[in-house]
Amino acid sequence: MTDLDYYDLLDVPATATAAEIREAYRRAVRTAHPDVGGTSGMFRLITVAYETLSDPDRRAAYDATLGRAGEPADGWHDEPGVTPDDPGDAEADWGQETRWTAAEGRPEPSLADTEMWRRRRPRRVTLVTLLAATAVFFVLGALVVLYDPGFLRPGEAGSDLIGWWDRQPVPRLAATLGYVVLLWSARTGVVQGLVVVHAVCTVLLLLVWPIAYWDLASGAERWTYLLGVLAWLGYNGVLVALASALGRWDEARMFEQTSGTSGVSDVTQWARGEAGARAVRAGYVVIGATFLFLAVVLVAAHGLIRPAAAGPDALDVALRYPVAVAVVVAAYGYLAYISIGHRSGLELLYAPVAVAVLSWPLAYWDIATTGERWLFGLVALAWAGHVGAMYATSSLIDRRRPEPEWTR
Repeated sequence: MTDLDYYDLLDVPATATAAEIREAYRRAVRTAHPDVGGTSGMFRLITVAYETLSDPDRRAAYDATLGRAGEPADGWHDEPGVTPDDPGDAEADWGQETRWTAAEGRPEPSLADTEMWRRRRPRRVTLVTLLAATAVFFVLGALVVLYDPGFLRPGEAGSDLIGWWDRQPVPRLAATLGYVVLLWSARTGVVQGLVVVHAVCTVLLLLVWPIAYWDLASGAERWTYLLGVLAWLGYNGVLVALASALGRWDEARMFEQTSGTSGVSDVTQWARGEAGARAVRAGYVVIGATFLFLAVVLVAAHGLIRPAAAGPDALDVALRYPVAVAVVVAAYGYLAYISIGHRSGLELLYAPVAVAVLSWPLAYWDIATTGERWLFGLVALAWAGHVGAMYATSSLIDRRRPEPEWTR
């Protein structure tokens, strides 16, 4: 044994709750993991500390070895050959890189470590279900904000802030883009902005609406409001569940990378076979075909995305410079090509484009002919196919590697 204090290692008090310990572990691994400049020795110590303190039984047994104020209890150094000045083998790899060879094999994790990992890792179907539910809620909310922000506003309501907001399409589009940025920031650990936005919207929906509109609303409008409240609360609940599942998934993936408990899934086995190779080739074909089609639309065939009856606007100004548009398209093509199979940050581009596609009906639906609407739908479908093929092909390429970079 050593006098290493797991509470000090995670920088939490001995009275810390399970949630505080989990948050401290997440903070610690961001700097201790070998992929971000840390060492495997430090990372394993942090992982062992977290696994001990997050399990009630193991934490109770560990606390029993401690005295007051976190000092080692009597008998802590009773192990022969271990003294306060001799940390022993347990800290031999502190701050150093743990090395092993293929002949030696990766160090085997303990049974307790493996069981802990299995309990902590969420099922893939759960993660996919939460992602799908979040996407559905988000799309519905974006449609409401972009096209009918006053759908909860009673017909008898007079001139007010929501009525003014209903007549401002550009600020609504900017607000939607800003919300997308906040969602992305929350995935990287910066949640303050998203929390503020959700708190403000919750206060407006649960407190301000009944005060301002309840007496003016009809029975049907009140029921519509209640359905809107349930949808909003459901969206918040799904977001919290998704954040928790993603956090546990990240922890399990880090544990896999360091302890070797991960196995090769059926999907990965399929991707590494001949069928996976054919799927990758097909993915490249779809990516190339949709890219060429969209490039022609942007550079030459403007009528597919801009109705003839449209007046001067920002899109009209941008499309007047085909050379500049061609340069932008070529730059994207190069970036997309070198990004296949890697984390690239293209989501920062795809998300605003998706919002712009959703805003097309807001700007042009009333002045577009039926044929122009169908042509735009074809372009939107091509864009969705291009993005989907990019992600699918990138995932397959990554799974075919001996050591996948980011797919699990």
